Amino acid sequence: MAKVAYPQRRPDDIAVIGLAYRFPGGADSDAKLWDLLAERKSAHSKIPVDRFNIEAFHRLGATHPDNVAADGAHLLEQDVSAFDAPFFGITMEEAKAIDPQARMLLECSYEALMNAGLKVESISGSDTGCYVGCFDLDYHQMLMDDFENAPRYSGTGTAFSLLSNRLSWFYNLKGPSLSLDTACSSSLVGLHLACQSLSAGESKMAMVCGAKLLLGPHLSMWLSRINMFSPDGKSRSFTDDTTGYGGGEGIATVILKPLADALRDNDPIRAVIKGTGVNQDGMLRIQLLSWECHTKGITVPNPEAQLDLIRSTYLAAELSFADTGYLEAHVSLCFRRVPLGRPDSRRKQGTGTAVGDPLELAAVAQAIVESRRSEPLYVGSIKSNIGHTEGAAGLAGLIKCILMLEKGVILPNIHFDKPNKRIPFERDRIKVPTEVLPWPKDLDRRASINSFGFGGTNAHAIVESFPTPSTSSLDHAAQVDASEVVAVTPNHPRLFVLSGHEPAAVDKLRQRYLEYINQAKNSDDVDCKLDDLFYTLGCRRSRMDWSVSLVASDFEELGKKLLENTKAVKRAARSPRIGFVFTGQGAQWPRMGVGLMRYGVFQESVQAADRFLSGQCDCGWSVIDELEKAKNESRIASSELAQPICTIIQVAMIDLLRCWNIRPTAAVCVGDRIPSRTRVRPAGRDRARPPRCHVGGGTGRGGCEILFGRPGSGPRQYCMHQLPELNDSLRRRCRDPRASHQADRERGLRAGVEGGERLPLASHEVGGGPLPGFDHSRRRSDRSEYWVRNLVSPVLFSDAVSAHAERHQKERFDASRVTAEPAAGC
Repeated sequence: MAKVAYPQRRPDDIAVIGLAYRFPGGADSDAKLWDLLAERKSAHSKIPVDRFNIEAFHRLGATHPDNVAADGAHLLEQDVSAFDAPFFGITMEEAKAIDPQARMLLECSYEALMNAGLKVESISGSDTGCYVGCFDLDYHQMLMDDFENAPRYSGTGTAFSLLSNRLSWFYNLKGPSLSLDTACSSSLVGLHLACQSLSAGESKMAMVCGAKLLLGPHLSMWLSRINMFSPDGKSRSFTDDTTGYGGGEGIATVILKPLADALRDNDPIRAVIKGTGVNQDGMLRIQLLSWECHTKGITVPNPEAQLDLIRSTYLAAELSFADTGYLEAHVSLCFRRVPLGRPDSRRKQGTGTAVGDPLELAAVAQAIVESRRSEPLYVGSIKSNIGHTEGAAGLAGLIKCILMLEKGVILPNIHFDKPNKRIPFERDRIKVPTEVLPWPKDLDRRASINSFGFGGTNAHAIVESFPTPSTSSLDHAAQVDASEVVAVTPNHPRLFVLSGHEPAAVDKLRQRYLEYINQAKNSDDVDCKLDDLFYTLGCRRSRMDWSVSLVASDFEELGKKLLENTKAVKRAARSPRIGFVFTGQGAQWPRMGVGLMRYGVFQESVQAADRFLSGQCDCGWSVIDELEKAKNESRIASSELAQPICTIIQVAMIDLLRCWNIRPTAAVCVGDRIPSRTRVRPAGRDRARPPRCHVGGGTGRGGCEILFGRPGSGPRQYCMHQLPELNDSLRRRCRDPRASHQADRERGLRAGVEGGERLPLASHEVGGGPLPGFDHSRRRSDRSEYWVRNLVSPVLFSDAVSAHAERHQKERFDASRVTAEPAAGC
């Protein structure tokens, strides 16, 4: 098994936390791209008429200035004119003027954020940088060709600068926003600048994109003039019959964040960028190994500059090139100027990439020599499968490397039938893989990516694998922030929420997740993947207007629920007004709330109360110990335990609900008996250290001699203080054996209340309670009276709820409520 790299973490390590792309051959997901590459497929096809009439240009002949050399390319399968304008808040009039590359960048960037598990609202206003690499603007040229009929907003719709600016505007990103054109190295140069910005602290996160769409013949015509295109439109890397490259389309986005921040935020880490570099070819005469040449034009690669870049990038990253297992080559461009009207008789010797490939690999070979590498280096290029995506080429190579690092295998190169005779592969210890191979067992899972602009701007990146976590994202999140999530056991029901901006979007999500389920349910870590999906949909997705909620315990059940085609439900136009209802004694039961101890916030709240009772109140028992006792050992039924523990559990539940952003609407809290104190918490009136207060007294077991007549919590309920011999004649017996809310208790309570005047009241601003006739505006010294009355007065619970409903009728108070009590099962 290959060594899984993580020798050490450096402050400059940058995590790739999300990615999304659209590549030829329908490769718009990791599974589809992997299949395309691993199964040695070519995405080449003839240029369709819905792009432009290729026959009109291809038939002109090689000597014609308007000729397009190849009638085929590597194109996206989807309709590039389709765009979900309403989702991005763009009118149809403006959408027509926006370059399709910019439209697809919006879609792809959104998908990358989803892949990173980032809610769109969470990055709004953040110091996030945006870098877009792009080479050509076919759409701009097409509109300019018919300027009089061009859409109204064509100026902004096709502006090169707005490729990045539009993304920053839509997501409200405050970091650097740059559109870059260094030709074929644009997107990897963008990656370099993004990493620099993150390392310098200028940005907290970065979005790096690349774009290339073949919409018209304009760029193809002038590239054909200088013999860059191969006659059949295919890319043949490192072969002897290379005569140019095949064009390709691609839209790609990666999301970056400093590794330390990604670990802190529990982000998915796809790979780690260990270093990047950029330099320029310049012009000079060179002697490199057995090669000697002079850079005779601005487009001719300089292998010495490429070698210098590899050296400097590895030096800055404090790594050795000898430990790298794979290099994703650029497949350099190199051609000779040929006068128009004269075919080039020396095409194989001096055009296309026949010279560029040997120059690039000569630099790589020298790096191998200098690093004293003993193992051969695997070299390949995704261009042989999807063509040269130009502005997106650097990211295409990076994404391929990330997939290989994750799976620990080397992907094959296609069209490698006739190795280039000018490249001494065996001598230089360079191998071009032609089948799927395991990662070299003695080498780190580390890859290098070359990307060169035809004007001489070179970029290099080093990327490493990141160890696969042994636990699911859900388990890790429970450790990082137990307030947000908690791990669940196998076969435990889970809630899966799919949401979209319209019902059709929800239906598309169903299909996507059905595809994912079919792959995941046969994997070795099926439970981990189920928890990952549960966590992602529950905690790392923005909530939109339409949603479907499904409950399932495993992938099999989830798949069946998805096929049921449950109708999406539209979210309410306004948030419901929520009321909290609190209970008093009588609702307790052994081990109540123990299940909620898995949540850090809940556990911390109970522990704080336990410390207070033992330290400040000199209590002779422990809340946590009592809650953990078995039913036959529990003393929870006794009033001296039931009342404080019920209050503590409800306070902890309020804390837990608050961290989930579930809060009661102001003045909509109703409490019962002792936990009127709890009702102060939701409005933020609690104190870290409440004043010491002891409530003593009360009657013994069996209650007093009054049998009937006290109103109860409901309109048809009565509280009865019963004699022991009447127990069996009652309809429902309370769990608390001690009588409460009876006048005979008042005498002992008045003598036992200490410090009651210092306790805050559950005022009308919070919602008051079921305590009749008490004036909450009374002076501070009379507050002890409130706490006595709270214990001896009848519980007019129904009246209190009705009063709340009447009070908030003008505010359209909903019936929505949360019962904040330790119900069975918690």
